[in-house]
Amino acid sequence: MASNPKQSVWCVLRNKKGEYLLLKRARGQNNGGQWNFPGGGVEHGEDRRAAGAREFHEEAGYLIKDWKIMHTVNNKERSMTYIHPASYVEPDIHINSESSKYGWFSLKEIRDKNLHYPTLQFFKHASNKDHLEYRKRLVQGNLFMDITASLGDEVIACAKICLPSRKLHNLHVEPMYRGLGYGDHIMNYVMALDTHPIQLTANPSANSGLEIRELVAWYRKFGFMETVALASNIKSGPIPMRLKKNQE
Repeated sequence: MASNPKQSVWCVLRNKKGEYLLLKRARGQNNGGQWNFPGGGVEHGEDRRAAGAREFHEEAGYLIKDWKIMHTVNNKERSMTYIHPASYVEPDIHINSESSKYGWFSLKEIRDKNLHYPTLQFFKHASNKDHLEYRKRLVQGNLFMDITASLGDEVIACAKICLPSRKLHNLHVEPMYRGLGYGDHIMNYVMALDTHPIQLTANPSANSGLEIRELVAWYRKFGFMETVALASNIKSGPIPMRLKKNQE
């Protein structure tokens, strides 16, 4: 089957040091000399995760069967989907003739590299946490406060606090940015507000790629504890949580 140049998938792997796997395109190949994530075009009728598994196997010489979608970036010309392994793996890499070398690189090292366009799109905000702009807006008769975190014109995270109860109705971070620390950044901002929440509802959205246990564990970092026991087979929310210091 022919691939669709307007739809591509890119495999994002990080090792225990937080370094990203990049391949350098060989001379004579499209985008020769540029560094990119393993990946490429999605064949017509092909599932994006299956396409990523195929491309990673072809380009990196290692088969990873289970992948999760992180984020999709759309523009007028193309759709770029970023995926990562469903569980941690640091594979032995064996590149094919499309690449001349590979490496694991920190964000600081990546900033100095000549990146392929889809990979550049992934990293363009990776080191810009200090440039986040927060906007607060009171809505519904001043009963709720909306908070959004933006990088330029792009909203990457949002939260809604019910002011009478000070209940957080789930903080949402775009999957592309969650692994880069933006979730912690906005949650710290929310918890520093005079109206910071004392209770919340943990309930991951369908496109977040998070399991409920992952989300509950993340909220625990900020002092929240679940008020109900988690069943061993639970897959989704909602799970009510409260600040420890407000637990009776």
